[in-house]
Amino acid sequence: MGCEHQTQLALAAALGEVSRPSFSNAYADLIRQKGDEHEEAFLKSLLAAGYGVRQISASGDFEAAVDATNEAMSAGTAYIYQAAFTGNSWRGVADFLERVERPTALGSWRSRKTLVNKRPQETSMAGQRRRT
Repeated sequence: MGCEHQTQLALAAALGEVSRPSFSNAYADLIRQKGDEHEEAFLKSLLAAGYGVRQISASGDFEAAVDATNEAMSAGTAYIYQAAFTGNSWRGVADFLERVERPTALGSWRSRKTLVNKRPQETSMAGQRRRT
């Protein structure tokens, strides 16, 4: 998150104390569309190259998605798409996890690195410049 205030607002929205503002932004929509297209193209390139890719679906049952992610990691899957994680009171989804051949303390699991392949959930206006 960009700042403490934004973090507090996100927490309040998650707890149902406030509602998230909704607005239309053509620039943000374009970035989201291009990000989705890029992510889909990357997934297709992995599949076309013959890599093992496990696609995780978090729709409906997030805990089942976490279990499926853990199973894919244990199985040594080369790439995991939409890997779901929980920890303490947090949960999240990684666009892609890539297997890295390095032993870990997790036994048969292998090291992973996260590949962020898409835009953040919210586009920051700070990164946009006005042209005059």
